[in-house]
Amino acid sequence: MKTATCLRSAGLLFLVVGASLTPSRAQDPELSLDRNRVMVAARFSFNITADLRNLRTPVPSPLQYDDGIVQSDISGNAGGKTWNWGYQNANQVTERGSLALHYTAGSPFDGTSASLNADLGAGFELAYGRELGHIRLSRNRSLTWGLQAGFGSLSINLHNDSTMAGMVDRVAHEYDLNGVVVPAAPYAGSFAGPGPLLSTNYTIVTTNLAATSSQEVKLESLVLGFKLGPFVEWPLYKRLSLQAGAGLAAVDVLTQLRWNESLVLADPSITTSPRTGDYDHSEWVLGYYANAALAYALNDSLSLFVGAQYQGLGDVSVAGGGKEATLHLGHDVEIIAGIRASF
Repeated sequence: MKTATCLRSAGLLFLVVGASLTPSRAQDPELSLDRNRVMVAARFSFNITADLRNLRTPVPSPLQYDDGIVQSDISGNAGGKTWNWGYQNANQVTERGSLALHYTAGSPFDGTSASLNADLGAGFELAYGRELGHIRLSRNRSLTWGLQAGFGSLSINLHNDSTMAGMVDRVAHEYDLNGVVVPAAPYAGSFAGPGPLLSTNYTIVTTNLAATSSQEVKLESLVLGFKLGPFVEWPLYKRLSLQAGAGLAAVDVLTQLRWNESLVLADPSITTSPRTGDYDHSEWVLGYYANAALAYALNDSLSLFVGAQYQGLGDVSVAGGGKEATLHLGHDVEIIAGIRASF
């Protein structure tokens, strides 16, 4: 009887001592073995803007006329003449014995500026964090801190559609025919020839006409970048915690500027060729980021989080064909939401 009682007492003592020596995450977060954390998040941007400057429309080179061509032939325009030329209408042959080819210089948009409207930007982010330490807040609560690195992408689409009226220059290049018999319109020579030779020298005649222009501009950007910085996590209530981080950001901004413009002149007998442009640009930009999110623990390993992120980056510009678009990344505000695994 006494022996059984002693054995029961010894067993109870062993359980009590063993329990007191067993690590408990619920009682002491500092004993946690989950030093690593991997996060996957979706990103949605709301505050990226861009400006468009309409510069003076440059003269196309080589010249692209609305109603004909004069280009180099297989001889390289030997003797200042080419058979690689053409025209569209009989009235382009003038009474002065010349051939008039036309283009419209400038645009009602020249010298103006506009804002590009942004669609919702979306992307993703992958991050790895390493817990480096704990700061005890109370007996059962500790603040966790560490270092985090991540990679992410963000797709940005901005656009502007507008119409403007104004004055434009209608330019005629008059090529002296020097007695050349012009084939009936429409006529188009070739690079290899042969054909009637046209002198490449011309005189310029300019008239000023009223016009209405419709312009569509699209700026599409893919932002690929890295970030590195410290993070902290505060336990708030039971499974709820607040996590925050800040640090350096480096992004590669891949930008494409596309635009087209159509002109309608006051003289309905004159038609103009649509103007288009497609320009690419890539640039690395350095800056910083800061974020904060509420996390809810599903269990000891998985947590869901939602929050906000701010990125302070520089501007990126892309230009071509008389257009210059500047993408402003200095005040990028994002919503982030995702899942975190700890191990």
